[in-house]
Amino acid sequence: MSSYFEHIYLESGIHRIKWLSRSGDSAQAYFEFIVDLYTNLPDNTEEIRILHDYQHILFLPTGNILPQMKTLQSMYPNLKRKIAYLSDAESIETLMNSIVDVTQRSGDRKFFKPNQEHLAIEWLLSDNL
Repeated sequence: MSSYFEHIYLESGIHRIKWLSRSGDSAQAYFEFIVDLYTNLPDNTEEIRILHDYQHILFLPTGNILPQMKTLQSMYPNLKRKIAYLSDAESIETLMNSIVDVTQRSGDRKFFKPNQEHLAIEWLLSDNL
């Protein structure tokens, strides 16, 4: 576990990321985690489902990782991504929209209120990827 976030791999195959810190190093730590996660995916992996829980922070500092994220995404062009976000903060949604615009990530994403975690998981597990 990182001091910036907690990663829990759910039996359903969802990677749950609970954000604990909004420090400047948290974005870099997450990028390093994602690189490791992608690198260790089985070769036949076609999709990844992630639930980001931002209930304990109001924003996520992105630091200088956007170019790195764009490069990483280009290394896995066929990997489908389905990402749900739990947050009350509009700043998180605005930031994620900006990141998607910059990185041109493929995949579905949806925002949910913190009390809608069960709906987020249902959506992640649905086959409309």
